[in-house]
Amino acid sequence: MSDHPKYLFHYTSVENLCLILKNRSIRFNRLDKVNDPDEGLTKFFPDSKSFTYVSCWTSEERESLPLWNMYSADMKGVRIRLPINMFKGRRNPEYETTGFPIIFVDQSIRVKRKSFGYSSLLIGPRKVEYLKNPLNTNDCFVENEDHTVDTELLHLGLTKHDYWKFEKEWRYKIIGMPFEGKWMKDDYSKFFEVPISEHLDLYLDETVFSEMIVQLGPKATISESTIVNLLIKEFAPETKFCNSSCKIRV
Repeated sequence: MSDHPKYLFHYTSVENLCLILKNRSIRFNRLDKVNDPDEGLTKFFPDSKSFTYVSCWTSEERESLPLWNMYSADMKGVRIRLPINMFKGRRNPEYETTGFPIIFVDQSIRVKRKSFGYSSLLIGPRKVEYLKNPLNTNDCFVENEDHTVDTELLHLGLTKHDYWKFEKEWRYKIIGMPFEGKWMKDDYSKFFEVPISEHLDLYLDETVFSEMIVQLGPKATISESTIVNLLIKEFAPETKFCNSSCKIRV
């Protein structure tokens, strides 16, 4: 079960690097706000993408030109490397409770709604599965004769069309409603109110910055290189910095 890599990689812009370093956090975006319109296709819970928050990484150590092009502002951004236990408390994933990787972080993860909030957990990292038809057909809710409902949502947001397989994606996930167990149907119904939160921020542990590597995009200019160097010097001087190994004529 614990065949996850030691490190993961995230392609992003220099602006987002600034926010990561300054705020010491990673942002999780709701699936209905990401670039793939078919994210979160779920037969028995069509609205699941409005309740699922993700942070997307890749396990591919070798640089990827498609990922540079798609996620790093015309290859002028950065790629960051961090250990999988990057979040506050630096706990490793545990599988015993649910069979899925769960990380207990030293932070309250609060999903806001108009009428109430919900405290959730961090799931992952989990490898994304690439399929010709990514529709999730697993049961999400099973209603019982005693007016209870059995809930199983851990499988949400883990399949994509096979034309995305070049990403070799691993994903951290937060589900904005109780994701397993037996509930009274009337009690559980309140969780179908769509969260106000369009994103969630999880704090990084201070010790991970000494393991972080920031790699500059292959089309980055002297200006971008200077900015990244200044950001690291100001907010994370222990972080390593290197240039891309990809050669591209600008």
